[in-house]
Amino acid sequence: MAVSELNNLTTDLIPNRALGQNFLVSQRAISFIVESLQLCPDDLVLEIGPGTGNLTLPLVQKADFLVAVEIDRRFQPILQRKLANFLGPKVRLIWDDILNIDLLNIVLELGGQDKAIKIAANLPYYATTNIILKLLTELPSAKMLVLMVQREAVTRITADSGTKEYGPLAVMVSLYGNVKTIMKLPASAFEPQPPVESTLLKLTAAKASLLKDPISAQSFVSFLLYAFRGRRKQFLGRLRREGYVVKDSHQENELISYLEQSEIRRDFRVEELSPNQLFGLHNYLRQISCFPSD
Repeated sequence: MAVSELNNLTTDLIPNRALGQNFLVSQRAISFIVESLQLCPDDLVLEIGPGTGNLTLPLVQKADFLVAVEIDRRFQPILQRKLANFLGPKVRLIWDDILNIDLLNIVLELGGQDKAIKIAANLPYYATTNIILKLLTELPSAKMLVLMVQREAVTRITADSGTKEYGPLAVMVSLYGNVKTIMKLPASAFEPQPPVESTLLKLTAAKASLLKDPISAQSFVSFLLYAFRGRRKQFLGRLRREGYVVKDSHQENELISYLEQSEIRRDFRVEELSPNQLFGLHNYLRQISCFPSD
């Protein structure tokens, strides 16, 4: 395929609004993302939504291996052309919805347990929460995530306890590590231009991240999804009503003792607890075999 034919393919593709397709075309932003990931020759990179490959090519040139997950097969000839020199030895293309993929198994197949895992993604607004939760659940050992999100999503990602935006997403991000806004992009950085502005976030794993392995992370997310469905209800009373705890039982007495030692009121609501408190509560409920989950 000639370069002119490739350009025609790119031009003729109509972005799928249902998939939230807005392609990053700003070379300054692309260079900044690559620089922010601090790539080394032995890094394994996961890119979500490569689209026309504008970011994919500079990523693969600096990493040891790249896994690109794209739901839209219309981009197959474009990506295969751009990555022709790297497919196989350095690149694996997966044509599927990121939410349907077992990321941990893919990484293990590629020897990812011996590599630094770094993630780059331009996230569609409608799936931002679900994708980030999946990444932190299945790949909690990832060293870094550089994520493009719509600006409205930032408040949900960085929310503090006690606010209306606070929920499982903010809790998981906080326990993973540090989150920082590294660039704000106008609509003109994308094609087609979205009706909103975007923010580039960098999530860096803490040295003592509480999200140590996928099994405990999945259990914790399941607990959070259950807990925040009743965010404004007294949690202990809810456990009683739903049959997880029997009133005045030995189990309840143990739980009350734990709450007192942790300086948590008996009538607490989950939206009031910090991420560390929620993680500790989750672990204790599992310990005493009183574990509600989504």
